[in-house]
Amino acid sequence: MHSRFFSVNPYSSEPVYEQLKSQIRKAILWGSLRQGDQLPTIKDLASTLSVNPNTIARAFRELMLEGLLVGEPGVGTFVNNIKCEFLDTERRQHFCRLLNGCLREGRTMGLGIDEINSIWKEILDNFSKEDEHA
Repeated sequence: MHSRFFSVNPYSSEPVYEQLKSQIRKAILWGSLRQGDQLPTIKDLASTLSVNPNTIARAFRELMLEGLLVGEPGVGTFVNNIKCEFLDTERRQHFCRLLNGCLREGRTMGLGIDEINSIWKEILDNFSKEDEHA
């Protein structure tokens, strides 16, 4: 994956290394990065993103500790062989976080539980109909 696929917001309250970790993690979960794919070098990515190489190294190191990445000295950093069960769990957790955010937003807009439930059922019905026609 080329470094142009990654971006950081230096004005975000989220640390830059966490932004990068999140983007790499999502790319793995969504299949944009697959087992064996090589990531850009720390030097190239730091240059492209205009951040300190230590920031990139920290993100890579923490993802290695999580088992998502593996480093081969003198060769590069690669997406590790990740078990399907792990990816399924991560995808499910990510989806739950997204739904929780939507539910909170609905509550902020003044929607009650019954109304949210009704909207959800309508969305699921439409989604099921789309699947039937696909």
